[in-house]
Amino acid sequence: MVMVNGFRLQNLIREQVTQRDVLVKRFADSQRKFPGEDKPSPESVMERLRTAERLISKLQVLQDQYNLAVQVTLGNEQQTLAYAVNIIGSMGREEKSWRLCATGKEDRYGYRDEQRDANAVYAVQVVSPEAAAELSMVAGRRAAQCREVIAVGNATKMSFDADPEVSALFG
Repeated sequence: MVMVNGFRLQNLIREQVTQRDVLVKRFADSQRKFPGEDKPSPESVMERLRTAERLISKLQVLQDQYNLAVQVTLGNEQQTLAYAVNIIGSMGREEKSWRLCATGKEDRYGYRDEQRDANAVYAVQVVSPEAAAELSMVAGRRAAQCREVIAVGNATKMSFDADPEVSALFG
């Protein structure tokens, strides 16, 4: 049994990903050496790389179990932490969409189409900039609440069965 919280799991996964990235570089470097140069063999580096990949996978499975086990209150509904983690992306995109609607679309050089032509027909904005700004703020508050709920959820401690290899990481 290991006692975990979401932050600890995130950090352990990040550490193993860093370890893996270093080993990927080290593996490429181990394939050639100068006479007399002392380097680990490609086989030994690959074995360590496999171990890091295996630990990442096991930690991610544990993180999935954790995220499904932790319950959070989002709005007026009980949801899993996994749901909150997955929905936050769309909440941020909604906020950004309304913000862009409020400020108008600029081209990549920062210019807006402000041409005046009596013979041209122009589309008009359906939502006023003020209303779009308000909708952006409402969406931003919902996203902020979701981020807050995720942080509270990640601080929840829970016990899980873990194999010895993963348990060893929790020291």
